[in-house]
Amino acid sequence: MSTDPVFHWARIAAPGKNFAALGKLIEETTLPALERQGGRRWALANGLFGLWNHEVILLTTWPGGAKPDEYLSGELPVGAAVMESYEFVATARPTDTSPLSKPGVYVHRLFGVDSANVERFVELSEEAWRTFETASEYQSEPQGLFRQVDHSETGGLMLLVTWYDRLESWERSRTPPPEAAENFRERALITTRSVAYATRLLGTNPAVRGMGAG
Repeated sequence: MSTDPVFHWARIAAPGKNFAALGKLIEETTLPALERQGGRRWALANGLFGLWNHEVILLTTWPGGAKPDEYLSGELPVGAAVMESYEFVATARPTDTSPLSKPGVYVHRLFGVDSANVERFVELSEEAWRTFETASEYQSEPQGLFRQVDHSETGGLMLLVTWYDRLESWERSRTPPPEAAENFRERALITTRSVAYATRLLGTNPAVRGMGAG
């Protein structure tokens, strides 16, 4: 059994409650209950785009061998449900389980990657980050790159969580330095599908620039 910490990613919905009300209940009741089972908060975030306004993303860390799906499902606020969830282990980042805290925008990207290509996906990401996160046109820093605990031979998922100071930086980063762009192009060739959620940590920066009415 692996002793690596497990990062449990869950998209949680509560129709009839907005994300602020749902997040408050999770902070007040769910997270303390999970802590008693060994789970720790890594990120609790609402969507800027990609999520319904009654959804949040909760990412918790657990010791290897824990049962986060079971614990979370039993400790959700009344009316809330897990819409999708996955168990991951860290690859290149992070190197510890310290929770995210920096104000800004966090983009969660799920990638379909066959197990035979996981190592190359990580290598390409690390190579790209050397110029991607030092570019002067925007502010960005990958926070975590994860693979599923039980990564299936075909179509297993990887998770990338990247911090940006604001949405404008995310938009500008779509044109990264040439060296990073080349690595990202090769990475795309071994990606079978992907989806992105732009979020901000609940309780931080309520007026992120770039979050307009449109």
